[in-house]
Amino acid sequence: MGKGSGNGNGQNFGFGKGMGQGQMYNSDPLPLEAEAVIQEVLKGKESVSESFSSVYNEATLTVGVPIVDSDHRVIGSVLLHTHVTGVTATLNKAVRILAISLFVGTSASHWLGIFYSLLFTRPEILWSFPAFNPAKS
Repeated sequence: MGKGSGNGNGQNFGFGKGMGQGQMYNSDPLPLEAEAVIQEVLKGKESVSESFSSVYNEATLTVGVPIVDSDHRVIGSVLLHTHVTGVTATLNKAVRILAISLFVGTSASHWLGIFYSLLFTRPEILWSFPAFNPAKS
């Protein structure tokens, strides 16, 4: 393993700006339920855990993925830990955006269909009048 600024219990946390958003990383201790995820990840397996967190006092989702080198040895891990309520709120927003997009797309296709059908049939309607059709007059 490489050098890190860990706190002595296997957890490496850094402080700084993430992805240009200016947010600080959370350095709270992980709940005990996440230990199983860490052990699986360090064995080279992806792991997911849904449990009640004693730290946050609510349901949490923990996802771990190993980082491997070119020789397929585990050299680190990525561990994402979040509240389930945050995930469901994001999912609800995504469903709302999808519903709005479907409504706007369906409405636009409906009105464009009417517009183009009138645009294409207008010459046929005009040719049906004798004043515009030299063959009938």
